[in-house]
Amino acid sequence: MLVLLHIMIAVGSVLYATLLLLKPSVKSFGLAYGLVGLTLLSGSYLVWLEPAYMVSACASGLLYLGIVSVLIAAARHRRANRVSLI
Repeated sequence: MLVLLHIMIAVGSVLYATLLLLKPSVKSFGLAYGLVGLTLLSGSYLVWLEPAYMVSACASGLLYLGIVSVLIAAARHRRANRVSLI
C-alpha cells in the first residue's frame, strides 16, 4: 500500500512540476517542493523497510529527482523572466 502511495505522489509531483512550468506562480512552488519532499521521505522509508532493493530504488530516485529539479528550475527561471519584463 505504501509503495502505491509513493508512486502516486511521485507521478503527481512530476505532473504538477510540468504544470508549474506552463503556469508558474509563487504559491505553487511551495506545493511542488512539498510533493518532492513527500516522495523522498516515503522513498527513504521504503528503502529502510527493504534495504535489498536499495540500488534500484536509489537509481530511480535520482532519475526522478533530476527530472523534477529541472522542471522546477525551469519554472523558476520562467517566472523570473516574466517578473523582470513587468
